[in-house]
Amino acid sequence: MKNYLLVLVSFFTLSFATTLDAQDEVATTAVFNGFDGESYSFTTQAKGAEEAKTIVFNDVSAEILKQFDLKSDAFKGKYFSITYTVATETLVNSDGEEEDVEVFTIKTIREAVY
Repeated sequence: MKNYLLVLVSFFTLSFATTLDAQDEVATTAVFNGFDGESYSFTTQAKGAEEAKTIVFNDVSAEILKQFDLKSDAFKGKYFSITYTVATETLVNSDGEEEDVEVFTIKTIREAVY
């Protein structure tokens, strides 16, 4: 009986447990718009009913910047296949109010051939 109860409690605990850091990776092809001193901007291609959108990455890993010097203009206008995650962070704005902000993080990047 104790084993049955233990299994039942474990099952319910696992079914309601969520991982806060679990994020789905999104893969897309995008053109690099450039670096403005603070962020890296890419624009995705429109596909079917989906419109093109601009994605801004505020932080790019040193490993990716070693592979592609995105701070220079050398890759401006080039196409890349990127995978990224989107996380929501709660920040306090200048008025002292909390606001949710989406944070985009590049996971992988490679130059695409078009």
